[in-house]
Amino acid sequence: MREATVKKSIITSAMALALVASGGSVAMAGEQGVQGLCEGGYVNVASNTGVGFQQATGLNSSITGNRGVTLAISTSTTFTVTGTVSANTDISVGAALAAVKVNTGVSVAASKAGTTSASGAWVVPDTMNVGRLQIGAMKYRGSVTRYRESASCARTKVGTSVSYNVPKNEWHFMTSKVS
Repeated sequence: MREATVKKSIITSAMALALVASGGSVAMAGEQGVQGLCEGGYVNVASNTGVGFQQATGLNSSITGNRGVTLAISTSTTFTVTGTVSANTDISVGAALAAVKVNTGVSVAASKAGTTSASGAWVVPDTMNVGRLQIGAMKYRGSVTRYRESASCARTKVGTSVSYNVPKNEWHFMTSKVS
């Protein structure tokens, strides 16, 4: 029996990895559900609608300079990027974040704060009069829907979907042309 469970887990993991790699949605067993495909129970399904950059708050999270100038962000500054999750009685914040992680393959959080241990430097190219270097985080947005799944794999939506707009759990540097 244990061998069959292990084989099923390996197959399930391989299917989830293939779906994530192809950009599809991945279902994740919910906190009240069972751990398997089409065995009945509840699943939370995340659907991403976009990814974007948000500059961190805090002093020195952005710096501008003229062409040829090297711009650098200090590694001793504390930055914050916050996110939102509209949790409800059907889907908790933790379950929503876990479903997003399964769908995107990246670690996300309700907020990202701390003193950066990464430093970034960039030379403003000759094609720009003025350039900008920013530190922040990539943010993922979309929704998570909870379904009741029957043993025949039929899904019925349960309650209201929740939305999310949460940062990836790592710092990101962005460069841009000011003029």
